[in-house]
Amino acid sequence: MSELDLTEFNFAKANLSAAQLDYCVLSGVDFSQAELLMTNLAYADLRNANLSRANLRGANLRRATLIRADLRQADFAAMDHVGSTNTQWPADLELAKLCGAQMQGVVLRGARLVGADLTAADLTDADLSGADLEGANLSEATLRGANFQGTNLKNVRGYTA
Repeated sequence: MSELDLTEFNFAKANLSAAQLDYCVLSGVDFSQAELLMTNLAYADLRNANLSRANLRGANLRRATLIRADLRQADFAAMDHVGSTNTQWPADLELAKLCGAQMQGVVLRGARLVGADLTAADLTDADLSGADLEGANLSEATLRGANFQGTNLKNVRGYTA
């Protein structure tokens, strides 16, 4: 389903695990409580999308646009025991644009957010433990109660311990 315009479609509670949705226009789409494990959403336009309580473990959102998206209580934790080597497969949000996103209670444990733009995102009570935020922008982000244990914060802008 790559490169489709699915603006404002309703995929609430749908199982789209391992789907190919890269380069899709998904602005305003309802993915609330959807199963999106290992789904490829690279370069997707998810502006104003609802991904609240969605399961995005191991998903690829590299360079996705999630400006003002609702990601409250979504799960982006790394997938465990992938393949015959039993390795972890982290959710990939490298260079994703998450400006103004609602991310209260989001689980980003072990996720890759290298160079991600989280300007003015609300990360209240977010779990970022073990995540890689190298070079990310947290300017004006709300970080009250966020867990940064073991997080790579090298060259992060807008964050003070």
